[in-house]
Formats: sequence, structure tokens, C-alpha cells
Amino acid sequence: MSNQPPGRRPPIEVEPPVDLRELRYFLAVAEELNFTRAAARLHVAQQALSAAIRDIEQTLGVRLFTRSTRHVALTSAGEELVPAAQRILADVGEAVQRLQQAAAGRRGRLVVGAAIAVHGAPVVREALRHFGEQSPDVDLQVVGYDHSDPSAGLASGASQAAFVLGPSTLDGLGSLTVLREPRHVMLPAHHPLAGRDGVRAADLAGLPWLRVAAAESAWTRFWFQHPLGEPATGPEIRSGVEWLPAIESGRAVGYTLPTLAADYLPPQIVTVPVVDIEPGSVLLAWSVETADSLVNALVASVQETLDESGDDERVAPGATDRSG
Repeated sequence: MSNQPPGRRPPIEVEPPVDLRELRYFLAVAEELNFTRAAARLHVAQQALSAAIRDIEQTLGVRLFTRSTRHVALTSAGEELVPAAQRILADVGEAVQRLQQAAAGRRGRLVVGAAIAVHGAPVVREALRHFGEQSPDVDLQVVGYDHSDPSAGLASGASQAAFVLGPSTLDGLGSLTVLREPRHVMLPAHHPLAGRDGVRAADLAGLPWLRVAAAESAWTRFWFQHPLGEPATGPEIRSGVEWLPAIESGRAVGYTLPTLAADYLPPQIVTVPVVDIEPGSVLLAWSVETADSLVNALVASVQETLDESGDDERVAPGATDRSG
């Protein structure tokens, strides 16, 4: 008598008395009640099928069928085995299907970080929509991050991939450039430079720049410092709740990209291109070392989105961004 508590399954270390192939053989005969038809269905010789059924019965110590030259029928023990065999084979089939979907990046849980400045960009929204439609069984979670974490969760491992403002300051990242545009300076609408078609870095000397609660890096210098290296003297901000009033009131200036500005800037703030500095970018970034099938599927899906939009400003998947 089994010592297993009611409802408990035996431990996996216990070898089952029959294998999946034998269950398939038994179930084919049970459903056809004819060895010839069952053998044809299984693409095996009838003699081999009959021998296999005898082996199963001998192993289990019970008769599963009564048979004569004209008739095959299930015994009461055989009838008990049918639903269990059907359930086991169906469960294995479903498990294999789920495994294949996971291996193809079509099932599982994917956490994607999104820097607060870029989450509303049309190309980012379209990329996430496209992936969601391609992989409806993936539990896609998009988590927003403010400027205190430029990596949008990649540095801590909280995110498996992230849409961020480049340049990245982490080693070992693959990146895909989803948007690349000239950097604009955000100014209050009443500022003397606000009406210009463009300004140069020298024109911005002495202005108070926004600061962020992130460690100093190539990223903070790129987005939150005068291009000629003047220290930032404006207020420290994390999100638009803080930076928009700071710029509107003239207490600070800062950079943005035209597409991003169109998503969130009020009319009291204008942007002017800075014509003699390096453009800015939005990246999809991920750890090359820990990337799995879900991350690879996301990268491929975003690449498809860019291809369909005709955007050629990108880095090949798997390329490593070691800026800074």
C-alpha cells in the first residue's frame, strides 16, 4: 500500500512502470479496438504492437484487453487506464508546445524598462504594440523609470530590456537605435534665444542646466551639462513634474529631442536646435550575457518595426554599446 498522502503525486525519482510510447500504443488500441487499425495509425507492424501490449500488461500485472480472433474489448482495468493515458499524453503535448513557444520567444514574462522621457515616443509605442500583437501569450510588463536610473532597470537586473536615452554607460549591452535626432535646448517661451532657428553651444554659456539624481557619467554630461563643460547649476529633477516648471520659470534649461518634445512640452516651453553638438538617440538596450529567447524576440520585433518605418538609423542586434 502506498505511503503517499492522499492527493500527493509520487516523487519524480520513482521510475514509471510504462513510458509515453507504451501509453500511445495502449491508447491507440483502446480507441480503435482493433489491432490492425491501431498499428496502421501508429505506423508500426501489427505483430510489434501486439507484443508491446503484452509487455505492458505483464509489467502492470493486469489484463488491459480481452481479445479473440474477431473481437477486442477493454477490461475494467483497461477502462480505468484510458482517461489517465489521455490526460498524460495531452499534458505532455501541451508542455512541449509551451516549451517550443517559450524557446521561440512567444511565451513567458518579459519586463521592459522605459525611461520616462521616451516612453511616449511614437516609435517606442509602435514597437511595443507590434511585439504585443506578435506574442499575445507573453506577459509583457513595461515599467517606467525616472532620470535617477538612466539604465531603466538594466543596471539592477530589474529589466530584461529597456528603452533608454543614449549613450549607455553600462558595459556588455547590446543596443538598437530606434530614434536619432538633433538635440534641442528647451527654453521658456520668453527667453531671448527662443525665437531663433538654431543656436550654437557658445550661445548657451552661463545658463543654468537641469541636474539629475544619477551618478555623474557620460550620460549625465551628454544630457544635463553645457556642451563646453560648464557645471550644471539648475535644480535637481527626476521627472517632468519637476523639470517643466523649472524650465517654464526660467530657472533652468535642458536638452530634448524634437519627437520627444512633441509628446510632452506645453506651449510655454519652446525648443531650439543646437547646431554644433552631437545628435541624441533613443536606444533599445539589453544585456548580451543574460539575453534569452524573449529578449531576442523583442529585439527582432523592434527591428521589424524599424524596417517597416524605413528608419535606417540603428545598430545591428547584438552590437555592444560601450559608450562612456
